[in-house]
Amino acid sequence: MNTGMNRRTALLAMLALPLGSKLTGQSTQRDWLPLFNGTDLTGWETYLGKPHKLSDVPGLVRNAQGDYTAPVGLNADPNHVFTVVRMDDGPVIRVSGEIYGGLITAQAYENYHLRFEFKWGEKRWPPREQAVRDTGCCYHSVGRHDASYGFWMKSFEFQIQEGDCGDFYSLAGVIVDASAVVRDPANAKSDLVFTRGAPRLNARSLFGLDGSRTTASASTMTPARL
Repeated sequence: MNTGMNRRTALLAMLALPLGSKLTGQSTQRDWLPLFNGTDLTGWETYLGKPHKLSDVPGLVRNAQGDYTAPVGLNADPNHVFTVVRMDDGPVIRVSGEIYGGLITAQAYENYHLRFEFKWGEKRWPPREQAVRDTGCCYHSVGRHDASYGFWMKSFEFQIQEGDCGDFYSLAGVIVDASAVVRDPANAKSDLVFTRGAPRLNARSLFGLDGSRTTASASTMTPARL
């Protein structure tokens, strides 16, 4: 799961796929395959982009204005953005949110269902100290780790945001076909409202029948990472 931990602390648990998903070692069972082993981040990659200037990242170069000039990069996490901790009834993956980036499966999957739980933490980081907590599950991720805004892979995002959980959002220009109507016909870049029975349109941002954003199902093509 390319977990865009981009704005705040979040805790993830119960990451799993059904064993019927198409893997290298295929199975027809309907049990769930855990993606998190409950101990460490084996089976995952991390990618962190350029930190905010108020973060202290040892060894990372800054320019004369104090801004970082390069990303932290792949499988480098000096500030421990991604860790495994214990909470309540067991181990969870803690995402501090200090530096924007992703936690990505090392293996590719296709035709899958993904199940996980999340819980917000308390710590907030600049530049979003006063903003709503906001993260996302970026699925069917392909290509460069920095394809979207310098932090995330090209992917479909299931938005996880306070008061706004379940949006579909396009990262790095991906699109889906959805039965929808144009929300604002006068706006060439208008969002679409999901409407059963409506013509199928290309969508980069999708809203529900009541005007709230909703999810859209994406057809899986070649195997990709979560």
